[in-house]
Amino acid sequence: MTVKPILLACLVALAPVAAQAQYQMLSPMLYYGPVKSYQDHANAQEAGRERRAAAPVEAGSLTYRPDLERRRANLAQFVAKSRKADPAAAASLEALFAQGDIIEMTGQALSPYGLRVDNPADAYTIWWTTAWQATRGSNDDVSPATVKAVRARRPRPWAARLSW
Repeated sequence: MTVKPILLACLVALAPVAAQAQYQMLSPMLYYGPVKSYQDHANAQEAGRERRAAAPVEAGSLTYRPDLERRRANLAQFVAKSRKADPAAAASLEALFAQGDIIEMTGQALSPYGLRVDNPADAYTIWWTTAWQATRGSNDDVSPATVKAVRARRPRPWAARLSW
């Protein structure tokens, strides 16, 4: 029976030491955990800056060889789907496509801007500038400098006029 009070006294005497040991183990984690997390975040940001500063991809490496038969099939499918929604517009599209290869005609219109129809980066440039014009209700020609800036994904001169 005398052992229980002695054990109890030892536990009471050692409790602050155990608490201190736990504090000593947790204290560095409470400080170094966030520090390590911040360092990982800063390193990831720096790695992203280095990737963005890398030399741009050569435009020629993004080109592809179009399949004219596939193009015709896609345009025919587009006309067929359009016919369900608006038969008159579908007939107009069919007449337009019958005049010749609409994609090649588009390529001729884009060539003064230095854009090609067989380059996905140029297709993205066309989409981005057209979407921007659509938000403004504009059909005006975009300047070659703006097209070049969009293609290079640098800040655009018109970006200052955007109202968020």
